[in-house]
Amino acid sequence: MAKNSTTLQDEDGDFSDWVEIYNSGTSAVDLNGYGLSDDEAEPYKWIFPTTVLQPNEFLLVFCSDKDRISGPIYHTNFKLSGSDEISLTNDLGYLLDERELTTSVHDISEGHVVDGVGSLTEFYQSTPGASNLNGRLHNSLSSTHESGFYTSSFNLNIAGSEPHEIRFTTDGSEPTLSNPVWTGSVEVANRSSETNSISTIPTNASNLSDNIIWEEPSANVFKGTVFRFRSFESGMPTSHTVSQSFFVHQFGAYRYSLAVVSIITDSLSLFDYDSGIYVPGAAYDANPNGGDVWGTGNYKLSGDEWERRAHIQLFDDDGALQLAQDVGIRIHGSGSSSMPQKSLRIYAREKYGEKDINHQVFQGVETDQFDVLLLRNMGQDFITGVPQDVLSHKLISGMHQAKLGFRPVIVFINGEYWGVQNIRERFDKHFLAQFHELDKDSIDIIGSYYGGFSVGDNEAFFELYDFMEANVLSTQSNYDFAASKMDIEDFIDNTLTRIYLGCYDWPGNNMKMWRPREVTGKFKWLLLDNDGCLGNYSHNGIEHATEPNNPGWPNPPESTLFLRKLLENDGFKQQFIGRMVELLNTVFDKDAAGTKLTELYDYYAPEYEEHDERWLMLEGSQTLQENYENIMNVIRLRPCYVRQHFINHFNLAESEFPFECDSSALYLGLNNTDITGGMSIYPNPNSGNFRVRVQDGSSGNLVVQIYDLTGRQVYYETDIEEKSGEIEVSANGLASGIYTLSVKSGTQTFTKKLALQPN
Repeated sequence: MAKNSTTLQDEDGDFSDWVEIYNSGTSAVDLNGYGLSDDEAEPYKWIFPTTVLQPNEFLLVFCSDKDRISGPIYHTNFKLSGSDEISLTNDLGYLLDERELTTSVHDISEGHVVDGVGSLTEFYQSTPGASNLNGRLHNSLSSTHESGFYTSSFNLNIAGSEPHEIRFTTDGSEPTLSNPVWTGSVEVANRSSETNSISTIPTNASNLSDNIIWEEPSANVFKGTVFRFRSFESGMPTSHTVSQSFFVHQFGAYRYSLAVVSIITDSLSLFDYDSGIYVPGAAYDANPNGGDVWGTGNYKLSGDEWERRAHIQLFDDDGALQLAQDVGIRIHGSGSSSMPQKSLRIYAREKYGEKDINHQVFQGVETDQFDVLLLRNMGQDFITGVPQDVLSHKLISGMHQAKLGFRPVIVFINGEYWGVQNIRERFDKHFLAQFHELDKDSIDIIGSYYGGFSVGDNEAFFELYDFMEANVLSTQSNYDFAASKMDIEDFIDNTLTRIYLGCYDWPGNNMKMWRPREVTGKFKWLLLDNDGCLGNYSHNGIEHATEPNNPGWPNPPESTLFLRKLLENDGFKQQFIGRMVELLNTVFDKDAAGTKLTELYDYYAPEYEEHDERWLMLEGSQTLQENYENIMNVIRLRPCYVRQHFINHFNLAESEFPFECDSSALYLGLNNTDITGGMSIYPNPNSGNFRVRVQDGSSGNLVVQIYDLTGRQVYYETDIEEKSGEIEVSANGLASGIYTLSVKSGTQTFTKKLALQPN
């Protein structure tokens, strides 16, 4: 058993991997000098002491890396988890037996159907130290259709390699003997006309502020179909559970312009009154007036007992299945967990099958191994639809800061449309170890300027904090000591980014720092939870970040101490001011930042109307575009105000802050040079009236052509004049369906799929 979680404990109480040695001969065998190994190049990695194995006798050996031969229980010096083989070699160098380890499911063992002979199979009910007789998992289930998107309904069938009964569910739960038996093919169709199910369940408490209270969707949501299958014989499971998601729509995979995530889990795991992690539930009723401004609820509870098993599937923009894996899910976030749509942590764990998510989830990010990912609901920006935390990480690309990858997706839970969310990485020891090539168990992560820590310890932090508090840093030797304990460039970039963004809920909150736990390890700062920052172009961020006497939130003296003390040093002060000048002229330049915001708008705008019909969250009469334009206006004016704030705070002459203020107009689409495929269409799908933006469209008037799937040209228009970076197309009269849009701009031609639907 390569993944033993609950089956068998060793003498220390640990669930170690194990292997069974069986003597199928007629004579006793002394195993002295025999070798066990998980590496074919090193057959004697662990060597047996004198051990006599009688005919038809079993010997259990734990593969625990504990390396014990004193008996009566043996432990090898290696583990099976993550290995791909196990071999037994005799004392003369002959390979007696070897097996590739194939199962990725916990508490499932591999062995012969009959002791020592017969075909290899998996065992649902393991019998270490006894004959392999019961609980065989030897049925392989196969489906006539792969998970994914289909343009029309179809008949689905599921069959097994053995004639065992197959039971199934459609509510996300694991099949048991109490579920229906699969008796033949079932039609899979577009279920959107069916009454909403889990979408009608309130997902936050009724005593929260009016602007975030859950409301029932305004219409039937789009619905796919999820199935879970498992076979049984004589009351015992004989196959693994097979999970599938199907989406039927006339546009197939072009129904959405973003990747799609399907979460399949027992609905009770999310919505049960006592144990559901997505509802107010019993925790709210027990203390409805408790908690902070964000209230109470089951979704506020944390820890292992509030993690639920689920199956996750990720389909790329073209509908191809990229990832399918059993995982654990938890609610993520503090205040944002009270929003109707929740952020979820997605955990890969060996007990669910795989210890990592092995897939390159994010474009442009080389990492293809994750232990945890987030499905984030835009945090407190959920009510505006503008993911400012994502924007902040786009802005710092190339700066002296660790940044988190993101990928916008459409989410379904048990087949029901759940709206737009973002796949994000998470700042934890695994991310930091991978990003900086460090040992994950040799890291300190400090959660606030009060010294609370989530990983490692806070001894080094308090040593630095106490030194900063007690010493004058205008003395160069004192500053040099502080600089030997913290990454000055990292601190400056992090602080200036927060000041530029105008973050108010900082630095007394939303602050983390970390260090490698070594003599020369320096503290670095993490840019997290920047929701709701770019809301006030005139906010004085430098005064906010240096407030010395505020007794409480958002910036008590402890939280501003580091910056205040460092600014005592003239060299640091000049570096700090000079870096802000540099950033305002580059990454914080209004055109550069406006382009980044437009890139986000292009991602979300085509999908947001359906999302808002699902959650009804946009504040008042504001549209998504108006919310983006409000942020764009802050980006337009913010550099001018930051410039003046720095000049006033540091008593500078204008020549000492060489940044030229420019508050000229900015619009969504300005200088957009990062359009997917060179062209974007909004909205898409549409009824024939849409807007197009292309790269370098200003090179001349444009030619627009539309072709059907046979290649026949069905629309042509020439000499279209570009307006504000966009062109408007009215292709009325074309039938619903999938087309190819071609736009010629100068010497360049851009093409993209176009989906037309009825008015």
